[in-house]
Amino acid sequence: MTSPSSTDTWMSSGSSALEHEASVLAMAILTGNTTEVQSLVNVGVTISERHHWTLYQACLQGVDMVGALLASPDINFNIDIPNDGGDPILHYVLRTPGSRFEGGKTSVVRLLLAHGADPFKHDRFGETALHILAGNTEEEIELVSGNVLPPPLDDQNHYGDTALIVAVISRNLAAARVLLEAGANPNLKGEQNSTAAQYAERQGCLDMMCLLVGFGAELDDDMDM
Repeated sequence: MTSPSSTDTWMSSGSSALEHEASVLAMAILTGNTTEVQSLVNVGVTISERHHWTLYQACLQGVDMVGALLASPDINFNIDIPNDGGDPILHYVLRTPGSRFEGGKTSVVRLLLAHGADPFKHDRFGETALHILAGNTEEEIELVSGNVLPPPLDDQNHYGDTALIVAVISRNLAAARVLLEAGANPNLKGEQNSTAAQYAERQGCLDMMCLLVGFGAELDDDMDM
């Protein structure tokens, strides 16, 4: 039986030290200690893969915590958090109520987008950030829809629905307007082989139908305005 070489022992101890440092950084994030996070990042401590989920917790702590971590070139918020299929951190943030964020949610979203978080990555449901925001607030969807030109506004989730269809189903007139003004196609069919206008008619939402028609939605012969 061969004993471990000195090199193997050194590498093992070095790996253990790095993992310990990563654990200390993770704990500083979880306890909201921005000063300690800054100090650790400044000396090169980074997040280990098994602590990636703490980056979401950092987002809840607000822009100061996220900014402290972004000072490291080795810390990336444009990653998926391990779960049943994996979802991007940005998607987790967008699905979280704004009341859970220190200092507000929109400022965190803006900071993530400014540092490379991709709003058009697909999550385990096949949804982009636009799908999530279509049933949410107007301010954030404007941030995302204007993030790149032209954005893939008409990506469909696993159910076949575009972000515009989600906005219509959610009766989110403001989000629907933002998407249409950015160039979303109102005539694509989603789940149940239905267009956005057909969903709006079933809901009896005349304002939504008028908006869709104003941006080129085609109506069936039996649809009333």
